[in-house]
Amino acid sequence: MKKRTHLAIPILILTALLFLRPDSVFASKKGGVGAAHILSESFVNAKEGWASGLRGTVYHTTDGGMNWELQNTTTDTPLLSISFCNSQVGWVAGKSGAILNTVDGGNTWKKQILPKNRHIFALKALSPEKCWAAGDWGAIFYTKDGGNTWEDKTLPNDLILYCIDFQDENEGWIAGEYGTILHTTDGGINWTTQTSDTINTLFSISFSSNLKGVAVGLSNTILKTDDGGNKWQTVVMDLGSKQDEPSSLYSVKLRDNKGIAVGDRGWIITSTDGGKTWEQLPVPLNVSLFWFAQVEWLDDGKAVIVGMRSSVTFIENDKLKLLGFMPVVVPDKK
Repeated sequence: MKKRTHLAIPILILTALLFLRPDSVFASKKGGVGAAHILSESFVNAKEGWASGLRGTVYHTTDGGMNWELQNTTTDTPLLSISFCNSQVGWVAGKSGAILNTVDGGNTWKKQILPKNRHIFALKALSPEKCWAAGDWGAIFYTKDGGNTWEDKTLPNDLILYCIDFQDENEGWIAGEYGTILHTTDGGINWTTQTSDTINTLFSISFSSNLKGVAVGLSNTILKTDDGGNKWQTVVMDLGSKQDEPSSLYSVKLRDNKGIAVGDRGWIITSTDGGKTWEQLPVPLNVSLFWFAQVEWLDDGKAVIVGMRSSVTFIENDKLKLLGFMPVVVPDKK
């Protein structure tokens, strides 16, 4: 068994699992708890999306992320990943195998049971019936009946799996520790290991087609493929005088030829050639003090980034438009 170093789990995940409290300056005027770190988001169109994080937090937006409403999940467990397949059906999961499902857009959430109590770092909802989950100790779980039952497809080896991406119900990828990339073309019946050209942990993977994909991770690791992952190539950024110490990139999204990735210390990088080259987006000093957990492209070409202390950042035309914070609103008791 390979020895796992402290770098195997990113700072933002450690924060979630150790329940660190953000400063109370972001507390609600209504007297609610302080703003929680946001670790995941999922948009189904340009307007509607959800985000999840510490303290069982789930937010919902219907205007592209400009305003957010806190939903009631009835749990305070850190929720590390969220995924919706349409405006009504989605899943959220996190620490110790906690997983919840909604069929009414998050108005109500129902707990489900996974085969094992593993931290879940990644979800991918493919349809109202089908969803994938992955996490630590090689955990891979799959449902084809809306979560009433989950199949255990856990790997025999001890690996932390951080990310999932599917192009359709048959072809998908899972990635994680030690540069691990798994690929399926038969809906997860069989998974094959791809050669990733790195031993660094991969935190995010994204494909814009069955052939073109990118993956990112520790120490500014960026990988690119043009053949569905049969061959992965390492991409080295040329930052010139802006070269910084190696950081971690936690999330990447590729749409057509346009890519965006985010990570530690306010890092935001963009690509306009399918991931062949990347440029670091200049950010104000106060933004560089934040870490960003996930980025999503919206249908209108705008990108929404979530992360530390419920921060929400918008990128439009390759420029940072706004840094704000999700409000803490305590729903009225009925």
